[in-house]
Amino acid sequence: MHHNDFHKIQIHDIYILNNSNQEKEFLGTQYNMLSYSTKDSLAKYGNIFFCKIDMIIDSSKNFLGLVALTETSTDTDVKQLIQYISKKEGAPKEQIEDFFGYYKLYTWKNKENLLAVVSRTQIKEKKSQKGKELFKEEMPFDTITPTSINLYFYTIPLQYAEKLTKNLHTGDWLFLKS
Repeated sequence: MHHNDFHKIQIHDIYILNNSNQEKEFLGTQYNMLSYSTKDSLAKYGNIFFCKIDMIIDSSKNFLGLVALTETSTDTDVKQLIQYISKKEGAPKEQIEDFFGYYKLYTWKNKENLLAVVSRTQIKEKKSQKGKELFKEEMPFDTITPTSINLYFYTIPLQYAEKLTKNLHTGDWLFLKS
């Protein structure tokens, strides 16, 4: 195995402000993958494979939440995941949010968990020097803007859902609201 096959994980503690006494209270430890490859398959839910996973545990090592990410070129995976969850949980609550661009947030609550799916379109610009290569002179760059969809899947035990959705402000947790 090459050293490039390993991915960095950032580990940091999360503290929240306790409104009753204005002191910081430990919420949990967050594990975020800083590097990943869209070719990796770290987890599968329904028929969707995810290439990045972040999670949070509390001081007793209890599971507080997980967010998994995959990148897709069409909305087919988004629709499949929503249908898969809806078969088990019923129709989702659907919202359109705006944070560095609009995205869709679908949420379900059952007796035990908050489940959420975020569909966020990414526009990636690639520039080429086709004009300069063809004509040997300075010309404006041609701009190609392929798009992809970042598909996030969240699962959080209900007893932690409110604290996490109101207090997580980093990484892929930014897009989760309740």
